Amino acid sequence: MTKHFILSASGAEKWMNCPGAIRLEKGIPETTSEFAEEGTAAHSLAAECLEKGLSADAYLGEMFDEFEVDEEMAEAVQVHLDYINNLPGIKFFEQRVSYSPWVKGGFGTSDAIVIDKKHVTVIDYKHGKGIEVDVKNNPQLMIYALGVLNDYEIFEEFETFKLVIVQPRTNNISEWEISKADLLEFGEVVREKADIAKSENAPLNPGQKQCQWCRAKPICRALAEQNFKTAAEEFKDFETPISTKDKELLSINEISDILTKLDLIKSWTSSIADYALKIALRGETIKGFKVVEGRSNRTWKKIGIAEKALKNYLKASEMYKKTMLSPAQAEKALGKGHKIIDEHVIKPRGSPALVLADDKREPWNPAKLDFQEPINQGETNG
Repeated sequence: MTKHFILSASGAEKWMNCPGAIRLEKGIPETTSEFAEEGTAAHSLAAECLEKGLSADAYLGEMFDEFEVDEEMAEAVQVHLDYINNLPGIKFFEQRVSYSPWVKGGFGTSDAIVIDKKHVTVIDYKHGKGIEVDVKNNPQLMIYALGVLNDYEIFEEFETFKLVIVQPRTNNISEWEISKADLLEFGEVVREKADIAKSENAPLNPGQKQCQWCRAKPICRALAEQNFKTAAEEFKDFETPISTKDKELLSINEISDILTKLDLIKSWTSSIADYALKIALRGETIKGFKVVEGRSNRTWKKIGIAEKALKNYLKASEMYKKTMLSPAQAEKALGKGHKIIDEHVIKPRGSPALVLADDKREPWNPAKLDFQEPINQGETNG
């Protein structure tokens, strides 16, 4: 696993909002997940494509960091490549930058930097499709921009910095500009927060953004106390009931209040359960709990041998299920731009989801469903 600077740009959301997190995380090993490793593979693919000037689908079927490049990965990475390739200017890929004037020894690696005279674009690729990342006031990219200012302004007097998040699997490409003056003002905030984070008595300040990827989340007493306080006290000041029914049912306003606090509580309880399982597997006793074997589904020992054995008893029509190619698989077989794809493929609307009011997506409009083309528009009955 790549070693990161302790006050890293990628972890800035954490240590700038909760300086004490750095102290609590000491001694807790970094962990990874299949999703994170797949993201690393996608970044490796993007870097090689940019360096060699190739498209992502040139690597279909090849392995990057033990992940095979499939259609979904190639399509997502290509969005990132197209964005960068369409920008004018001098391009730098996987570029290490130093922000040490603000954080002593600070460095990080930006996915892509494009310098066009007095204008700098800093691009960060996100492969995840779970949580959409917004670029506005994004501390990671602003710190990378400080690094560009530190390393490259000797060649040009920069005026503006455009920060970009490319997150294709959530249909998210967000852009945000910041002036040099505002960036330098942010740099002073970074300097102050970094000094606090390095102090022995750095305060803890739990919150949704800073706790999200904190390794100390399941054992942080400040977070536990905040969540218990939320559960025990925050909701006691409910609206005054005006009828018997109101005493028994929550109002819409009360539900709204609860919703704003649910994400952090759910994330915290999940991390507690994961942590408890890990230490129980190491042999530690969790009072009142034990580790058991979970449920699983049966599977063939060796599918090839089982297949030959089944042929002695079943017909091919009984052994196999036919499934039609997906649009992506069909496009791979037919070639991009084929009329079949244009005529017979649509992208259905996503399911409705409840999000915070400041989310940048358009409000759900059920009326739009009336105008959506049917998927099998040329199909007839009979």
